[in-house]
Amino acid sequence: MALFFKRSKSKRLKVFYIYVIYFACLIFFQLLLKYYFRSREIYFLSIRINHVVEFCLLAYFLQSSFYNLTVRKIVKATFPLYLIYSIYNYIISDKITFGADPAIVESLLMISILIYFFFEKIKYEIQTPLYESKIFWIAVALFIYFSGNFFLLIYSKTMINDLNFRNQYVIIYNTFNIIKNLLLCVALMMKPDNNKKGTVPGQPDFPFESFLPY
Repeated sequence: MALFFKRSKSKRLKVFYIYVIYFACLIFFQLLLKYYFRSREIYFLSIRINHVVEFCLLAYFLQSSFYNLTVRKIVKATFPLYLIYSIYNYIISDKITFGADPAIVESLLMISILIYFFFEKIKYEIQTPLYESKIFWIAVALFIYFSGNFFLLIYSKTMINDLNFRNQYVIIYNTFNIIKNLLLCVALMMKPDNNKKGTVPGQPDFPFESFLPY
């Protein structure tokens, strides 16, 4: 990961690499809390903090490629709103149980941002195939991951006490997680798109001189 971070010249990709490194460190910290220190309250608190940091980093990473400045501002405005909601939900909820509501809201927001991301990519960037860019495969991986978790988390609110559902939850979650990680590996192996430029909305993506007879 450090090698990919060093070779990347894109600031937005470096934000994504920071997210991956942070996520790996957090998993190690959460495993210590759950199995070594056995502190359920701090463990579930770390999960809530992870949702906030994860959403802010990924949303910032995606919105940096948006052409529409208004949508960029809207996405940035969701950062403090989601933070306030997460704090409020933590205050009113049980401290030693998993809070699914912040995770559901995060998934819903990320799915909305990713759908708009694909909309802009399809509409404006037509010079090169989408599958040749790193950010496209990263977005696909995130879309599959958050879409699967969104419906899984909704079901968990009413069926968390079912033992069979818990076992299926672990299998389904790990499946989506593995798919996400495989696609992220594909994204990291893609060549950097150094000379590719996106199409600016309202302007043609081809030279005007190509239509002149001379």
